[in-house]
Parts: sequence; structure tokens; C-alpha cells
Amino acid sequence: MSSGAGVKRPRPTEAQDIPTEEEDALARTHAPRNALPVISYDPYLDEEHKEMDELVFQHNIPYHQPGEQWTLLSHAVLGCQTLNRKYASREDAQAILNENHLLLHELDLAWDTKSLKSIRNKAILQKPNKFVTNDTRLIDARVKGFENRFEEQIRSYILNPPKFGIYDESMIQLPDLLLHDLGEWSKPNGHLSTAVNECFRKKEATYIFNTAGSGKTRLVLEGLCRFWGFYFTAAYDDVSHHGSSDLFSSLTRLSHLEGFTTEIPTWDRASGQPFDEKYITRNVKLATPCFKRVWLARLIVFDLFYRLTSVKKRRAHRLRWLWVILQVKSEECVGADIFKELTDILQIVDEYTLDPMILQYKTTFEKLLTKDEKFYVVIDEAQYAAGLHPKAFLSENYTKHRPVLRQLTITWALQFPGHFVVCGTGLSVDVIIEALASNYVKEPKRCRTFSSLGAFDTREAQEKYMLRYIPQEQYEPLTTSFAALLERAWRWLRGRHRITVQFVALLLFNKQKSPHRLLNAYVAQMTGFTPTDGCNIVNEEELLSPKIMTLIEKLQRLDFEKLNEPRFESLKDEIFGIMLQYRFTKDFMRPKSQHLDSVELGFAHISEDAQGPRIDEPLILLAAADFFKLDAKRVDSIEMYFRAPNGAAENGRKGYEMEELIAWTFHNLFDGSRPLAQIFRWVGESPEWANGNARLVTRVKRPCSGEWDICRADLTSGTSPLIGVKAKTIIDTMKWFEEASDGIPFCFPDHMCGPDVVFLAEVGEEIVWVLVQSKFNQKKTLSETEHLEAGRSVIPESMYVHRNGNYKTTARPKLVDDLQLALARANAKYLRVIASWPARPTNKHLQKVVHQSNHPLAWFDLDCVTQRSSRVGYSCDALRPVPVLP
Repeated sequence: MSSGAGVKRPRPTEAQDIPTEEEDALARTHAPRNALPVISYDPYLDEEHKEMDELVFQHNIPYHQPGEQWTLLSHAVLGCQTLNRKYASREDAQAILNENHLLLHELDLAWDTKSLKSIRNKAILQKPNKFVTNDTRLIDARVKGFENRFEEQIRSYILNPPKFGIYDESMIQLPDLLLHDLGEWSKPNGHLSTAVNECFRKKEATYIFNTAGSGKTRLVLEGLCRFWGFYFTAAYDDVSHHGSSDLFSSLTRLSHLEGFTTEIPTWDRASGQPFDEKYITRNVKLATPCFKRVWLARLIVFDLFYRLTSVKKRRAHRLRWLWVILQVKSEECVGADIFKELTDILQIVDEYTLDPMILQYKTTFEKLLTKDEKFYVVIDEAQYAAGLHPKAFLSENYTKHRPVLRQLTITWALQFPGHFVVCGTGLSVDVIIEALASNYVKEPKRCRTFSSLGAFDTREAQEKYMLRYIPQEQYEPLTTSFAALLERAWRWLRGRHRITVQFVALLLFNKQKSPHRLLNAYVAQMTGFTPTDGCNIVNEEELLSPKIMTLIEKLQRLDFEKLNEPRFESLKDEIFGIMLQYRFTKDFMRPKSQHLDSVELGFAHISEDAQGPRIDEPLILLAAADFFKLDAKRVDSIEMYFRAPNGAAENGRKGYEMEELIAWTFHNLFDGSRPLAQIFRWVGESPEWANGNARLVTRVKRPCSGEWDICRADLTSGTSPLIGVKAKTIIDTMKWFEEASDGIPFCFPDHMCGPDVVFLAEVGEEIVWVLVQSKFNQKKTLSETEHLEAGRSVIPESMYVHRNGNYKTTARPKLVDDLQLALARANAKYLRVIASWPARPTNKHLQKVVHQSNHPLAWFDLDCVTQRSSRVGYSCDALRPVPVLP
């Protein structure tokens, strides 16, 4: 069979492209939400698909060669007469694959199975349907057919809507807590009532801006439970299934319309030539009907929904709630994405018939609105619409490019006198103002921004939320296990709402069983880092079932690969420094450059203080550390590190940065894979116990009991998301020694204490206190005085004690005794360490230092940091041979 030949059933003519109602009912295929939409009628028999497959796969297609995936799509198009021939070209085939990762995934499956049937049925690849009509009888018949198909499902939904957030045995997915108790939070005493009033204003459009997972969607849905409106999302959500794909499909359809230009020229006023309006005019003419069909479909579905409600039960608040849920979860409510399906049906309506139909159906909404009541249009995930076809439309004076979002809002603003509420991440306020500068928004001052979404940034707020879902018998009074769970949740999950909410959904699905194992698995999935605190409680719990582990593994991991793009290079450097700064000092910092990008990429969130983005969430920082750990340039280079976190150049700051670098390096070296004796150069004989493998450990106080555990900490696991704590006062230092400061392994003591870095290590069977003095010195070698001062600062008995034996402070009379007691509690040995860079110690002076105390003395060669294998990141498999010192 030659290309396209041998087809036993003729391809429908243009007038036949629209299947009959019977064909729709019998042959319509509903694509799952994690797949691209498919055509409603397959024109080929299975035997015909097999014949076409054989012809395609007889060619030597270089599918697995980099950049050659397009060749399979090209052959599929050439061998099928119903697909759009434009995708046979390399340029167009690669373009559509770049735009649609789901299509590329489908192509991978087709290659593996040697079957292109699913590709041939993708709606996005079909020849353009040029059949449009103004025949109202045909259009009404199609709309009526749609209504007949879904009337009973919508009626059933109204009488018995699904419940969200409540787990039952039939569930195969996590409960949807986004919709649990929807409408309650926006009531007069609800905690989102004020925010809803701020965002849903009568005289202003609102741009809600914050990072992903911060609560934007919940806020606007609460608002739509208070006020009538439409909810659209510009993103195709194949994970949480919130919202219809009608708008997304229409936006992506634009570039496949015949005559649509994705990049049109701007007007160069200086040239003195008149502007050629043909491209912008044609794009507007093509885009406007697309957006009107989405709008009309929403009106028709609402009209049907309203007619099916009982007149006696038409309470406004209840109706709004039902309407919101239907818009957000139509597949769960009626078994299909009805808004997308009706939008597809309305493709037959010509542009001149759309306006009369919109006018006809909008009267239903107009009857609902009181004189002073406003109608709101919510566009969620607007950054996708703002980033799509960025050069396909122009500003009013034709001198600047504008995103498709602007044309969308202009079109819809003319259909109904409503107000826009736009949600997004990383969008410039100027872009939003320009997008909303339609016929109803003329002045920039009428578009306001809102970012105060709140977060679980206090322990009380997080606990209050979690206790709503923990059975009452568990928390009156709280069992030891759940009291510890609340403490651990605050340690690991604080920050944006989604992190805690997602964990609670897992907890509900697992019927509150093994909550600590569940927390560990959740953190590990999201960050690659496994918590080791609470190990005594974890060991008492049942293992997690394969069912819950499968769900956890399906969760989308925090991924920052986009940061590798060249345009983010400076931001990448800054975020690396911020990550180190927070994990080593607990001091959060705000990105100083590209701050909108840091929000869009998910690193930063806008805090309640409204002073700009901040990066301070444990899970985000752990995921960032996992992202950076294979970046050898950053973890292996002292020079690189000295440019972070804020490009500081002064020596004073570099000295402090070196303490962090030393701790970071020890954190990587003390992983249990090498003897302690190999990590340092020893002054005198190394002790026998130094032959044991060295592993970083920390002390953790058991929740509720006060007993101590010694827990391991390494690159992939630990007792705290923080690596170090910068003690600014004696109180801070003593808190770390006496309480182990929440399992944080490294302490940078206050300046009066003595050592610069202190940590515990497990060496063989021994526990060892490691006391480190770091010196940043530009000289070639350290002086004798500098050697002696450094050596004395790491003598454990001399901490907080002057050279003359006097205490350095009298503010706490028993300070030295309390410190020695805290040190003794670990029942550990001691190791004194000196580290300097670039100046090096000398054997001559070190021989004097070693006799200052009976505890072993070693020095650390910082030059080894630059000699590690880039492949293993910071595992430091091969240390540089230590040179002989003068």
C-alpha cells in the first residue's frame, strides 16, 4: 500500500468532518487528562493502521539519535492522508514536539510498540477543519445533542455532588484538599475573608502574584464562592486535574491555524514608513473567534446547569459553590471535560454567528446579578498565556510586542462587563497591566497586585491546619507519636501551603498509619534527602504499603533544571550562595537580582511583610542542595565560593565564608567511607581510634521524653534541614551545646567561645568532638603568634577562658562549668583542627601548638577541595597528596 492508498473507508468530506450525534455517542473517545486530546472518530480500521505502520517502520528512521525524533512524526504524516502535511517538514515537526512534551512521550511509546495509531488520532495533528457554518439549525442541533448527552449527569451532580478531602476505600488517588471545605474560608469569619475582599474589588482588576503552591488557586476559588464568575486556567494540568483544558487547547491551537503568524514585525516609527497592519489584523481575526468559542461554551454550560437546578433550592451561595466545583472538576462531577468538548463542537460556528449566540446565552447570568453585583473572570496560571506566542500581537501603537494574554482579555472584556482576577508566577506587573488594558481597563492604576497569601510560617498556623485532619482521639490529649509528628512537620514542611497540604493528603490516604515513615518518604521523594530524626518512633511503625509508596513516587519532585538556562546564570550563582547561607546560619536572604525569576522557578516566595521574595523553606533549600550537589564548579572551587553568597569581596566576609566552606567540606568528607586519619594531616602520631571510618553525627532530643539520640547526618540524610547554626551570642552557643539545637550538626560559636566550627563525629566505635579554627590569611604562611592563638582556641578546657585563666564573661557565672558538662554529656573524645587558606601552617610552629594540650592535633589542607572528582560532586574520593611543610 502506497502512502495513503488502500484505505477501505473514505475520508469524510469537509462537510462530514463533524460526526453525527449517533457517531458521537457511539464512537467518541475521551482522552485521559494526562494525554493529548484525540479525535472523536477514527477513520481507519485496525488493519489499515497496521498496513500504514509497516510502511513507516520499514524505513531506517534514526529515532534515538539526538534531535532526530521528528523523523518518525514526519514519516507518520506522509503515510496518512488525514494528518496535517505541514508536520512532514523538519521545522514544523520539531516545533510541535518542542511545544508538546506529551506528544513526544506518545511518540516514544509509538516507537517502542511500533504502532502509530495513537499518533494518527491526536486532534492536534489533524488537517485543519475548514468547515464552519452560520446555519443556526445545524448549530442548535449540535448544542442540543451535547445537552442531551450530559443533562442527566449534571442533574445527578447537582443532587449529589462529590466530596473532596474525605478518604474512602474506593479512592485510588490522594484526596483533593484544595477543594475541601471550599467556601468556608471566605465566609465573614473565615481566614481568607479579608484576602477575598482585597482581590475581588468592584472597580479594579487584580493580579495575584506568588510562587507555585502558595495558595493562589484556593483564594480565587473562595472568591468565586462569594461572587459569580468564570474560572479558566491557561495551563494543562495533567497532575492535579484542576480546571478545564478548553483555554489551553485554544491557546495552543492558534499556531496551527492557517495564516497565523507567531512573530510579526513591530513598527519602526523612525523609518517614516506607514505600518503594514496585515499581520496583526490577521492574527486578531484568527484569535478572536477561538477565544469567543471558549466563552460561549462556558455560557451554554452554565445555562444548562442553571435550568437543571430546582427553583425552590436556588440559594445563591449553594449555586455558586456547585458552579465552581463543576468548572474545576468536571471530569469527577459528570465524567468528562464538558467545557472542552463543547468548545470543540462550537468550532463549526462562524465568527459572525458567535456574537448573537453569546448575546442570547448571557442573559441567564444577567438575571442572577443584582444591580451592584459584579461578575468576575479568573484566569489562573496566566504565566503560560503570557509566555505563549510572545511576539504574535502588538501594543496599541504597534511599537512593542505583546503576549496572547492581552488579546484574550480584550476579547473577553467585550463580552461581559466583568472584572479580571489574574493569577501567575514570575509575571511582570507591566505585562499584566498591558494585558488588561482593554476597553474596560484604560488606566494602569485600575490594576492592582496582591501577594499576601500567607504561608505556614508559624508553628501555630501549621498545627491548626493539621489538627483538622487528625482524629480527635489522637489529639485530646495528643499521643506521643502525633505530638512528635507536629514537631517534625514544622521542622521539615514549613513554608508554602502546598507542601504541608500534600503531606496531609498522604496521611489521610494512609489512614494516619505510620505517619513518621510517611513524612520521611515524602521528604525523600521531594528532595532526595531522608530525615533521620525521630528514628526511635519510626522503628516502632509499620512499613509503608506498596500502594502508598506508589502514590508517593508519582508526586512531582521539586525540580530546578530550568535554572541551567544561560539567562539564569547570575541568578544561579546567587541562589547557590543563599542556599549555603541559610543552611549554615539559618539567616534567610532575599534574591537581589531577577527576583521575579526566583519566584517563577519556585525558589522564592512572597512573604507577608511584602518586602520582596525570600528563600527560607526547608524543602526548597534541600531540593536546591540536591540540584547543586553535582555542580562541581560550585562545590569544588574555593574561588567560586568566595563570590557567593553576595559577591562579597572584603576579607572579613571571606573569613566567615571560609568557616561555612570548611563545614560544607567536612559535611561531605565525613560520610563513613574513609578513615579519619586520611582526612587530616596529623601533628605527631595520630591516635589509634583515628583509623576508624569517620561519619558526621548529631544529637537529637527525643520529642516528649527529653532523652538524647546520636543520629547520623550525611549528604542524603540528616536530622535537620539545616547544616549549621551561627551563634551570635553566648546564649545561642550554649543552646546548641545543651539542647543540640534541633539536630543541627555544625555550630559556629560566638566570638568569645574559641573555635570557629564545632561538630560531632562517629569514628569507628568512638564519638569525637571536632573543634576547628579557620584562618583566612593572604600571606604565604601563618606567624608563630597566629599558630599559638589558633591552637589555644581549640582546646576544649579553654573555651570562654582568657590566656591568664580568667573567664571572658561574668554574665553567666557557671558558663564554663555548664559548657564542660554539656561536652561531657556526649561521652566523647576530642580532636583539635587548624585550617587556613591560602596561608599554610608550618611544621616548626605546629610542634609548639601540639604541646598546648594532650588532645590530638591535626590540620586540614583546604587545597584538597579543588582537587576532587567532578563526577562524584562533593564526595571527595581522591584527596590531593599533602605536601611537605617548611
